[in-house]
Amino acid sequence: MSLIGTLTSGVSALRAFTKDLEVIGNNIANVNTTGYKSSSSSFADSFSNTLRGSAPSTGTSSNLSSTQVGTGVNLEKISSNFTQGALTTTGMGTDLAVSGNGYFV
Repeated sequence: MSLIGTLTSGVSALRAFTKDLEVIGNNIANVNTTGYKSSSSSFADSFSNTLRGSAPSTGTSSNLSSTQVGTGVNLEKISSNFTQGALTTTGMGTDLAVSGNGYFV
């Protein structure tokens, strides 16, 4: 892998990590916000170069596994956690909460 390819791979990792830190920061900033749903990040390979393909065993050698080099990482998705949170009483007769699946419209 060339120097430019290595730098490109590192830069893509830094960009993805920056987005992950933003998601973590949002989760921390809203830890005491009532009704906030936390988020999590998922990552995926952007592309892989195959340097050597796999080969079956022969009489004199064993199986050869393929060799691949990744060229970077992408932020695949940011997903929200929609599990039921704790219901708390407020003492106000006008406050509402949804228990189970659903949203306020």
